[in-house]
Amino acid sequence: LDQIAPLLEDATWTVQSVVKELANRTRALNTQVAHRPHASPSSADATTLVAAVCIGDEGGGVWIGDSRVYRIDGTAAVQLTRDHSWAETAVSGGFMTAEQAANDPRAHMITRWLGPPDRDDPGVETFHFSLDPDSVVLCCSDGLYGYFSPPFSSAEEMAGLVQAHIPDLQAAADHLVDRALERGGHDDITIAALQLISSTD
Repeated sequence: LDQIAPLLEDATWTVQSVVKELANRTRALNTQVAHRPHASPSSADATTLVAAVCIGDEGGGVWIGDSRVYRIDGTAAVQLTRDHSWAETAVSGGFMTAEQAANDPRAHMITRWLGPPDRDDPGVETFHFSLDPDSVVLCCSDGLYGYFSPPFSSAEEMAGLVQAHIPDLQAAADHLVDRALERGGHDDITIAALQLISSTD
């Protein structure tokens, strides 16, 4: 964040140029993560990452791993990223339904992450999107969205909870976390959200 904030303060930067720079800096982070001292060879550091930026009514970002970004409009939730995971591969390949994959023991295995020591680019991807007035952009870990997916529920319920607490995004985030905890809370729960506010002019 400290590295990206100065870019957003420069009015000459576009969403596309910020996202490109964000991707470059994320790839550079891979080297830092990979070469951190480890307690043992079998305990190397690894992490997923997702980030989104918005300038005006345009947005974009980067991701690697199985954390997600959703664009929420009313009670509709559009997933803007595609999980780098075993489950996503099984579903997109037509081998399993989303519910079958979610219940498989391999569901949480990721296929890309920050930390491989033998790669300059571990597979960072970028995305771009447009925003309408009152759109909400939601970044979250699988510890949250997993409880708004089969067999528990759906992303539409997540969107509905957000919409019910607009314009108080903090209250919306708190309710999402509470619902995930009520359903088990077996993984780290991380969430960040922003909203494009309608102009009153």
